Amino acid sequence: MKALSTLSIVLISVSAFADLKSDTKYAYLQVDKAFMSKDSKALEKATRSLVTSGFKSYQNGRALSYDEMIAEMKVAYGQFKKVTLSKATILSAKETGSRATSVTSRTLAGILVGADKKTHKVTMSVITDDRWVKVGNDWKLNSMTWTKQTMTLDGKPFNPGEPVKLTTPKTR
Repeated sequence: MKALSTLSIVLISVSAFADLKSDTKYAYLQVDKAFMSKDSKALEKATRSLVTSGFKSYQNGRALSYDEMIAEMKVAYGQFKKVTLSKATILSAKETGSRATSVTSRTLAGILVGADKKTHKVTMSVITDDRWVKVGNDWKLNSMTWTKQTMTLDGKPFNPGEPVKLTTPKTR
């Protein structure tokens, strides 16, 4: 019984002094799992608990609310025939009282069917500058600003804002 009490005290102490990276690790794993299984309900469950009510995502010159961001995420991964990689990692974090900033790497890769009816490998990597606030004992994401985005289509650089030029071998 004494060992159980000691274990409880240790667990409470660890959680009281946990940092942003460890506090969000489980939530990010749930987001990755939802992407891998293309489960929109699990995606929403994992992300809604991670953000503030006034959350904004700033990407490519646009400000999106949480609901707008989720709608775009669902469309994006809905285009994938198969998701082969989903990974979010906090690269660095700085906490100051009940506020924190972090730089996060997010990568999504998979196979989709293009307009040419062929399968293509797509990889998207994004670096974000994130702003967090402490709500009770939990860190909540208040804003996420994309600072760098790279995409590849079949291993070649790709800009989704430009028309895709898929070439087919010429027949003679």
